[in-house]
Amino acid sequence: MRKIKTILLANSFPKTHWMSEVFIREIHAVTGAHVEHINMREGDSYFRKKFSLITNNSFLFNTLLPERNKAFYNTVIRVNPDVVFVMKGENIFPHTITKLKNKTNALFVLRNTDDPFMYPFVSKYVAGSYDIVLTNSMSMIERYKKLGTQTVKYVSFAFNPENTNKNNTKKYLYDVTFIGTYNALRHRVLKQLTCFDLHIWGPRWKKYIVGNKIWRHYHPERVFGSDYTAICQKSKICINLSVTNKSMNMRHFELAGMGAFQITNNTEGLNTAFTIDEEVVVYNDYSELRNKVRYYLNNDNERENIKNNAQKKALQYYTYHHRIKEMFSIIHDEFYKRINVS
Repeated sequence: MRKIKTILLANSFPKTHWMSEVFIREIHAVTGAHVEHINMREGDSYFRKKFSLITNNSFLFNTLLPERNKAFYNTVIRVNPDVVFVMKGENIFPHTITKLKNKTNALFVLRNTDDPFMYPFVSKYVAGSYDIVLTNSMSMIERYKKLGTQTVKYVSFAFNPENTNKNNTKKYLYDVTFIGTYNALRHRVLKQLTCFDLHIWGPRWKKYIVGNKIWRHYHPERVFGSDYTAICQKSKICINLSVTNKSMNMRHFELAGMGAFQITNNTEGLNTAFTIDEEVVVYNDYSELRNKVRYYLNNDNERENIKNNAQKKALQYYTYHHRIKEMFSIIHDEFYKRINVS
């Protein structure tokens, strides 16, 4: 039986970015295929990167898209891959995919990790042109099927052990932390925790909190990579605030993987990924949040057991190797169906 020999990975990162490196390495490890890469934001200015991230709509605001689609088209023709694996797809026109389907035998896969946010801006316009859609939100499956996509599957987020298992320590510097971009929901929630030793890092906060009581809890420096990991691991409690209840976020898996204790709002799929109160703690209202923060600050053994359980689960089931193996099991099935039909 013919095997998948060549895969083209199209994402929005340079080849040297850790996300690209992990996907290239793990796809090869799982499939044995040769993996080519194209950065669909090659040449972006800093402003365009930030602007398209804020709007989630590169179609409307990025003048580089026609040239970028031409480069993508030419790369697919040159590489002649068996599978084209596209992450998010905000930089690829649906008619480019359709043209390539008429020119090649490639299987086109869209991995969307921004559901349900990107759906009204991008996904609902592009997803129907793909053979497979892999979404991070269970509630989106039926929507994608209505667009005409042949195969739609839920695939959760993952974490990279290389990024998140370093500098683990039991010497805590902070009681309660939150790291993430400002939004009004997060502001409202974190204001409920100013009675604790609360620490906040992340972009866009300064503009909205000057002069109010949350200001003294804010750290203006940006934190990434090993700094982000170190802060979380040196925090007794990490607050994880998903902006929708329709999907988990990447932080659910990163915090678990790095061995950090998290309290989070309840979201779709959380109770299937982790055991509530044994691997992750959830809250349903402000009063419950404050009570649980207070409780776990005063019960070290319970807190340590929960975070250790979560890390064990993450290492066993939620690394990028696990997720890529799951995704390419789906892709292989569709690939072999196509061979048998032809």
